[in-house]
Amino acid sequence: MRAILLITFLLTLASCNGSGGGKTQALGGRSPGSADDDLPIRWADSALPLSIQISGDFSFAPADIDGAGRNPIEQMQKEWDDAVTGKVLFNYPAPAAASKGSDPLSTYKDSVLGVYISDDWFSNISSSALAITQFYAYKMTGSRGEYYQLSHADIIVNERDYDFSYDPNSNTDYDMSTVILHELGHLLGLDHQSDGAVAAVMQPYLSIWESNRALFSDDASRISDNYTDSALSAGSASYLPSGIPDGTELHGVIELMASGECKHYHNGKLVKSHFSF
Repeated sequence: MRAILLITFLLTLASCNGSGGGKTQALGGRSPGSADDDLPIRWADSALPLSIQISGDFSFAPADIDGAGRNPIEQMQKEWDDAVTGKVLFNYPAPAAASKGSDPLSTYKDSVLGVYISDDWFSNISSSALAITQFYAYKMTGSRGEYYQLSHADIIVNERDYDFSYDPNSNTDYDMSTVILHELGHLLGLDHQSDGAVAAVMQPYLSIWESNRALFSDDASRISDNYTDSALSAGSASYLPSGIPDGTELHGVIELMASGECKHYHNGKLVKSHFSF
């Protein structure tokens, strides 16, 4: 039976800078002294391109569709796609998915990789979360070294507590496209960029006045590195085994928060809490 390791990351989207320095995850072996949760997270090449299904809860106006016929979610997928050379990350057009309604978060682990809206937010997730990405992955060791291979992921937007629009100039609603672009980065395996001096969609903060619908160079570099085939191998002198058995399951939930508080949970336990301002 596979061992199950539940690691829940509740990371705020509020400039959670800790000790500074950008945390990036490039596919490959571990550097000496790195923490167990620093292992890269990515989809297997055989799983690409991903068919991300869009819940019927989303509604798009004709003006939201671009010249290629893509809706705003597909447009944000294309931003990540264009940053990776030699691989296609997503299928187009994105198929439709049924609404999950008031189903509990545990039921989202199914056969559908989806983007959903919830009008009835989860009792075990903070109401300060604008959106979450929930993912499951299994620890692997290959020619690239140790990493977590994603097996399932979903994005859920909190419309019970927040208002969203597709108007980039709105000062009263959060920009849905910006939220989806950020969450797709998590769905593809990226963590937050924790260096506040680095321009990035994956910065751990978002204000109601922000609209970032294109990747910055840091985002493009990180996603390219995460899906590059060449990497540090287990035979390298700088390789440090994690001690995590292959087949161990990682369950992660990343919250995109509207508050300024940074909360970190490991295995369901709060290990650190601080404010970013």
